[in-house]
Amino acid sequence: MISIYPASSNKKGDDTRSLPAFGYEFIEKEKAVSCLPYYGGSVLGMNKNIIWLRNNLYAKLKLVLAAAMTAMLQIKA
Repeated sequence: MISIYPASSNKKGDDTRSLPAFGYEFIEKEKAVSCLPYYGGSVLGMNKNIIWLRNNLYAKLKLVLAAAMTAMLQIKA
């Protein structure tokens, strides 16, 4: 089972940027398996829509995660 949680670069409150990055973190067994930023922080919000997938995942799981993240991007847009 994979849970999806909101994530931010200011999780601990020590990010000095006035506009932190925001996204989602996909967690399985208390470990991150992928991340999906939807706002990259800063005034321009760059570095969004760039995903991260854990290297040691099965190919089918990577495909499922990529499909889920693509659907989430469409909802956020």
